[in-house]
Amino acid sequence: MNRKVALMAAIACLGLIVYATLVPMAGRPVFISLREPLLVAAAERLCAYGLLGGLVALVLPDRRLTACLLVVGAAFLLEFLQTLQPDRDPYLPHALQKAIGGLAGVLLTQIVMRRRRSQAG
Repeated sequence: MNRKVALMAAIACLGLIVYATLVPMAGRPVFISLREPLLVAAAERLCAYGLLGGLVALVLPDRRLTACLLVVGAAFLLEFLQTLQPDRDPYLPHALQKAIGGLAGVLLTQIVMRRRRSQAG
């Protein structure tokens, strides 16, 4: 994937994550209902941040630590910013789920890119 396309996709993904994280609960997008089961909500967090991590890894292919710090920093910062919304509930385990998803996305993308390079050359 072209780095410029990956950068635009990463910015769009982060924008959607920011919106879903900081918008009041009434305006938040949901898959099932406002009272999603815990497993669905956890999977949603892991997948969203996994995608973000993968896109950031594509933008920063030779900077794994930087990519990891950006994704983990975003997870914890956005969870903290939920304290500014009276109807949102920041929770450390949610931030950890997001960070784990982001780290998994970065590391899986790095592994795939490394394998593709070794097979090509």
